[in-house]
Amino acid sequence: LVGRFKEREENVRLDVLACFTELLRVTLSAEGRHKGKDVGAQAKALLEEKVPMIITAATKQMGPKGSLKTKSAVFAMLRQLVQVTAGIGAITLQPHMDTIMPSVTSAMGDKSAALKLDGLSFLRLLMETHEPEVFQKSIDSLAPLVINCVNEEWYKIIAEAVRVVGTIVRVI
Repeated sequence: LVGRFKEREENVRLDVLACFTELLRVTLSAEGRHKGKDVGAQAKALLEEKVPMIITAATKQMGPKGSLKTKSAVFAMLRQLVQVTAGIGAITLQPHMDTIMPSVTSAMGDKSAALKLDGLSFLRLLMETHEPEVFQKSIDSLAPLVINCVNEEWYKIIAEAVRVVGTIVRVI
């Protein structure tokens, strides 16, 4: 399924991303229902093995050729991935931060308000679920972008940017 992220037809690509996002959501709920059983351990091991491939495929879709709809779907999938990895525990996205951060900074600097909002909400979730040390290297480039978002005109971006500022305080 991850290999299909690069589907040529955008509608199919969006359906694949939506399906994978739902699969991640179900993985989290299955982990919660089967705590301590083999099912949760199997799902955790499978997901841990696939995370590098998922991140690579997702960030390729976030490139300059990616459409706004695709980028938003990728951010939705990445938010679900962060929730699942935080819910399962022991799986962290820390080794992949160098791959993820350029997509986040690109989204926050984009002209599209929807993409800025997606980038901000993903960044906040990432900062809330990972140790502050993970962001020390990228905080110098993230802080000005978040402050620019605080000065935006759309109230939703401002509200989310203020929430991100609150999590940045914890990092600093």
